Amino acid sequence: MAKLVGVPGYTGTFGELSAYRMQGVDKIILRRKGGPSKQQIKKKASFAITRQLNEEFTGRMLMVKQLNQAMQEIRHLYHGNYAGRLGAVCKKIQEADINSFLGKRSVLLSAAGYWLEGFSLNRYHPFDAIVKHPLAVSINKLTGTATISWPVLLPGLHILNPLQQPFYRFVFVLSTVADMVYDEQQRRYRPTPTASLGRAVAQTDWHIAGKDFAAQTFTLQIPQYTAANGLSLLLSGGIEYGQPQTEGYIKYTKYAGAGKLLKLV
Repeated sequence: MAKLVGVPGYTGTFGELSAYRMQGVDKIILRRKGGPSKQQIKKKASFAITRQLNEEFTGRMLMVKQLNQAMQEIRHLYHGNYAGRLGAVCKKIQEADINSFLGKRSVLLSAAGYWLEGFSLNRYHPFDAIVKHPLAVSINKLTGTATISWPVLLPGLHILNPLQQPFYRFVFVLSTVADMVYDEQQRRYRPTPTASLGRAVAQTDWHIAGKDFAAQTFTLQIPQYTAANGLSLLLSGGIEYGQPQTEGYIKYTKYAGAGKLLKLV
């Protein structure tokens, strides 16, 4: 993949080249057309390792999809394409599975999910650059609960407001996330355990920017939770900034807030 710089930008096709824009990338992306056909990759013996790597890529993308679902309530706070970075961490977790063969290695969050802790959804103004005082978080994996607390937060010292918005609030999500393993019988990746995943969401009231934010403690409980092997708990959080609307409600301002994966056990 090449990036087009120093010449007038264009998008579309030009001979064997294809140029396009990607969110989170300032320059134009340039790719060459061609390469082996899908049938060649699927059938030829020389592409055996390629097929194995593609299979593992599918498993990682299923995990990325599951993680996206687990933090659904804060995904709108992203800035820049984070899916590739998330997939890269999942690749490291997958490569840590030394008990499976290439093409069938699992993504075991229950063994190495802590590698995802602190993952930022934002390219600019990450969560830790806005919320200067670290939140105190804990998760009880046996009961499916999480606790978040903080002392009094002072504007300009503990809470920054990069785009100078009039209101802000915190949002937290606790979700179950299953390991992604290769099923020999079905010959595909699937989550295990396969029980329906649960979630709990909490948010503060909208707060006037420029005023002290009172000390608070939140406890999230996943309904009908049952602990199981291969099941992890992911706590994610974010800060939303918003503008008052004529209808009397506050609408969040795009790209003003930030989100983060706080803890995974």
